[in-house]
Amino acid sequence: MRDGVTRDINSTLYNYAILRLHALKKKKKKNQANVNGIGKNVKRLWLLRDLEERSSAGAKTDPPPPPHFFPSFFCL
Repeated sequence: MRDGVTRDINSTLYNYAILRLHALKKKKKKNQANVNGIGKNVKRLWLLRDLEERSSAGAKTDPPPPPHFFPSFFCL
């Protein structure tokens, strides 16, 4: 449940940052510093989202490795 809430919050922040980036790109070059700052935040949010998706997908598809268990008759 907590991961779903975090994912929703990150998605909302990412969408907001994209909308702000497009709005600022339409303005004159006097706002170029703001556009660059927002662009860096979007890239960081994108990388965080990608990392989170990879980790959640990896947990679902790859079972944990079996523990190393050697019965005593192997150690004769």
